[in-house]
Amino acid sequence: MELKEKQVCQELYEVWKGAKEDEDGWPESFTELPEKHQHEYLLTAQRILRLTKPPLLADEEMILRRIAWINHGHQGMYGDDGEMQCAACLREYGFYDWKRTPIVEIESKMADGNIRKLWKNRNEERQDYECHR
Repeated sequence: MELKEKQVCQELYEVWKGAKEDEDGWPESFTELPEKHQHEYLLTAQRILRLTKPPLLADEEMILRRIAWINHGHQGMYGDDGEMQCAACLREYGFYDWKRTPIVEIESKMADGNIRKLWKNRNEERQDYECHR
């Protein structure tokens, strides 16, 4: 368990224990609870930390965009003046500008395009099979 997770778990436990202040016998720390209850606190802390995670900084996002663009698998990409464009992406996915298109849109359009390619390949294989039977 990471330090930040332990801190959030302890804070959650303090709030809960404070709500039960009229009852005696509660341990000082959540780590003194049975393992099952410690695990429940840990899961809650992980959810809280995931929800409060700061968004990517612009520099970090641009680094990830550049890595994805370079490794996305098409030939003939245009990027010699700082652009990140790909004509093949326009045909296959409906976008070409890896630098300005929102990340969520890139992910969605690529997933849709790849599903269409899978179905097309599957239908072509089925037709080939039926022709050769």
